[in-house]
Amino acid sequence: MGIGGDSLGVVRAVTRAASKAAHAQVDDLLHLGDAAGRSLMATTGNRLELIEGTEHFGARVLDDIRTAQHHITVSQFGVQPGAPGGAISHSVLEALKERARAGVQVTLHIDQLGSRLLLPGARRRAARVMVQALRDAGVEVHVKKFSWMRGPTNDARFAANHRKIYEIDARVTYQGGMNLVDEWAPWHDLMVRAEGPIAAQSGALNVAATRAAGGSVDAARAALLHRGLATPASDATSMALLVSNGNRTRRELTELFINQARTVTRRLWIANPYLADPQVMQEVVAAAKRGVDVRVLVTSRVGSLATQPQDIFAAPLRYAWAQRIQDAGGTIHHTPGFSHAKAWIADDMAAVGSFNLDRSSTIRNYENAIVTDDAGMLTSLEQVFRRREQLARSLAPSQDAQRGWKLLAHAQQLLHLQY
Repeated sequence: MGIGGDSLGVVRAVTRAASKAAHAQVDDLLHLGDAAGRSLMATTGNRLELIEGTEHFGARVLDDIRTAQHHITVSQFGVQPGAPGGAISHSVLEALKERARAGVQVTLHIDQLGSRLLLPGARRRAARVMVQALRDAGVEVHVKKFSWMRGPTNDARFAANHRKIYEIDARVTYQGGMNLVDEWAPWHDLMVRAEGPIAAQSGALNVAATRAAGGSVDAARAALLHRGLATPASDATSMALLVSNGNRTRRELTELFINQARTVTRRLWIANPYLADPQVMQEVVAAAKRGVDVRVLVTSRVGSLATQPQDIFAAPLRYAWAQRIQDAGGTIHHTPGFSHAKAWIADDMAAVGSFNLDRSSTIRNYENAIVTDDAGMLTSLEQVFRRREQLARSLAPSQDAQRGWKLLAHAQQLLHLQY
């Protein structure tokens, strides 16, 4: 599926006519526990706000968590204990525990890989203590298991829950790229805060993950989500679409991005730390060759072995595809520090989510994004791109390095390398 400029009117028409279908989709998620990944109906009546930086996100999400009265659901790839006075982790986890003790139903989904619960050592011991403390406070914690071994393509053990979704009382949701890990807090990253029906849809997606993990949903929770789906934010009219990827069986977010790259006529602006999936990246290169204004913000820093061991392998592919995009007529901006934001603008549609442009995200992992034509969101995201472009530096590798990167990209396609 995909949304291009020409189909925006169709999206709005379907949205107006699809109230019953939207409620039926939520029922499917609640009762079938289908967390494999599905896109929900576009909704109107949403208010959207772009949040840049961990400090701003922490302040906003803490305010919303502390005022929760009924339910909080969180799906978060990376959660680590943090320390009092730290950047974000400790304060958010303590707020979740406080709400649980106050009688609010709090459910937290974390990933075994992202939350350092997989490999033995001090970090796993600390993470286990963290999980037990949350459970002792009354938080329902589900750990998404992960296996390094290959198996059937639809086996959920070989996919990470890479989503970052907060839902509070079916009235507000946060989604984007930020984790609850203090050592990652300095990274440049983005989140979207949204009020309105899309918050209830986000809660339904999280509750579906609870069902898939063996949990249950009570009637009060289901009723709250349906009320939220029918309740627009005050004086808000924005359209928003929640799109997700699941474990290989559904890749609607990947298909949406590919469709947009194929159909854009004016611009395709991308911020992403990982440029690696050949199918996806070839569409970006093709857009640049068509004369589309293709701009890509990529990090200029290789992640450290301690905090991002995967980046040792990802960085050469990132530079290889960046070079190919530039050769095709696109513009590459190498931004300072580590840029972790996952966002794009396709003509007049904006998207922010958890979605990397590597095969882990495009094929295997559970992912999410909010897609919208909201004018305020578009303006805010455009401003982020322009600020980051001004901070960017040019990367002028040697001719030998350029040849090596291009050969690497070609080898990846020929050998079907899976990163």
